Amino acid sequence: MSTSIELAVKGLLPTSEMDAIVFGCTSAAMALGTETVRAIISKIRPNVPVIDPASACVSALRRAGIERIGLISPYSIKLHGAVRDFLSQSGFQVLRDQRFELDHSDRYQQPTILDYINSCRILSEGSDIDGLFISCTALRTAFIIPHLQAEIKIPVLSSNQVVASEIRALLKTE
Repeated sequence: MSTSIELAVKGLLPTSEMDAIVFGCTSAAMALGTETVRAIISKIRPNVPVIDPASACVSALRRAGIERIGLISPYSIKLHGAVRDFLSQSGFQVLRDQRFELDHSDRYQQPTILDYINSCRILSEGSDIDGLFISCTALRTAFIIPHLQAEIKIPVLSSNQVVASEIRALLKTE
């Protein structure tokens, strides 16, 4: 995996200045660890801030005051477990979770957006979680989050949403 990351970073406008590099895979950032991802990228592009979904997730959950979470992912049992472990090691309690047990990122779009909505509804039943995290940058969830939050009355965060928030904060834009 590190070789793939290095090749991708080397191909990023090698002579241009950048405001940031965004690593776009939640499960890889959580499985490898955020420091590993940053070290790989910084070796090739030193002095360029690195944003990754794992760090962005932790920051967003803490900002929102969410400690007890429901986790939804398209991942295999092994990858979903790595995400759970990362969140637990970061100080969060994953009290409820749903995975679609897909074995390759090419298949992550197979569950419909309605499948994700229903998973959020099911996981939010009861009062034991403070919020939900939908893990995977391959999922297009931005348009459902406001509606879900209004319906289930708890924060719903997604990988792309938390990364976008980190980008806005870095660039100091709204």
